[in-house]
Amino acid sequence: MQRAKFRALKAARKLQRVKVTAEEDVGPWQLIEGSVSLQRGKEGEVPRWLTGVTQILKPTQRLTLQELNRVLFQETQSASKPASLVPLHRDFYARVRELLNELKGQPDVSKKAESVARELVTLRLRKIMNLAFLGVQDPSIVQGMTDEELLLFSEIRELVNLYYGELIGERA
Repeated sequence: MQRAKFRALKAARKLQRVKVTAEEDVGPWQLIEGSVSLQRGKEGEVPRWLTGVTQILKPTQRLTLQELNRVLFQETQSASKPASLVPLHRDFYARVRELLNELKGQPDVSKKAESVARELVTLRLRKIMNLAFLGVQDPSIVQGMTDEELLLFSEIRELVNLYYGELIGERA
C-alpha cells in the first residue's frame, strides 16, 4: 500500500507544472495538458515530465550541488536537535533527481552529488522517525517537509500509534 502511495506521489510530481527556459524555439507541441510553444530564451510553464524528455527546456528553479551541500550542512548542524528539520520545497527530491540525472555525464561530480543526497536523506529520515515516534505535530516542522517526507511521517506515526494501541491501549 505504501509503495502505491509513493508511486502515485511520484506520478503526480511529473504532472506538476514547472517554469522553464527554452534553449531554442519550441513547438507548437500538442500535449494532453494543452499546447506548448516557446521562443528561444523565453520562459514558460510545462509539465515536469517534459523537461525529462527534451534537453531544450531547462527548469528555471534548478538545484545545484552547492545548494545540496548547503542543505546537508544546515541539516548536520541541527542533527542533535530531535525536533528540527531544515525547511525544504515540497518538490525538493524531484529537484535532486533532476540534478543527479543532469550530472550523469560527470562521474566524479555525480558520485559526490549522490553521496551528499544519500547522507541528507539518511539524516532527515532519522529525524522524521524521531518526530513520528514522539508524536510531534508542530505545523512549522510539518510544513517544512517534502511531500515524500510528509507521507512517510504520517505512515510511521500511524504505525507507532497502532503499536501503542495494541499493546497498552490508546496512545497519549
